[in-house]
Amino acid sequence: MNKFNIAPIGATLIVGLVAASAVAQKHPGKLPPLKPVPYRLIASMMKFECESCHNAKKHPENVDLSSYSALMASGEKGPIVIPGHPEKSKLLLYVDGTKKPRMPFKSKPLGSAEIDLLRRWIITGAKGK
Repeated sequence: MNKFNIAPIGATLIVGLVAASAVAQKHPGKLPPLKPVPYRLIASMMKFECESCHNAKKHPENVDLSSYSALMASGEKGPIVIPGHPEKSKLLLYVDGTKKPRMPFKSKPLGSAEIDLLRRWIITGAKGK
């Protein structure tokens, strides 16, 4: 069972979608830019879902998710997060199941709201704030 409470995240996403829909109806073809996702939400998710395996003491594939700086420096074969490019970000590709093995390994997959939050964080620049 996921320990990370996604209710506040889901509510935030719904409010954002409703606002974007309202803007789109008033101004067809002009959607507002996505607001950046605060790293604290990503850090909280990583702490509960990923850090038991990927931390400062043990880090398979050289992936340490215990801090922003460790996350951005992680990866044996290049960075695992490419800001602005979710389609190239290995972290997301393993979490959403595009790449195998799906992460978290031998655990329940992350929910769609959690995956969408991670995707939006990457799209909006994967900032550490």
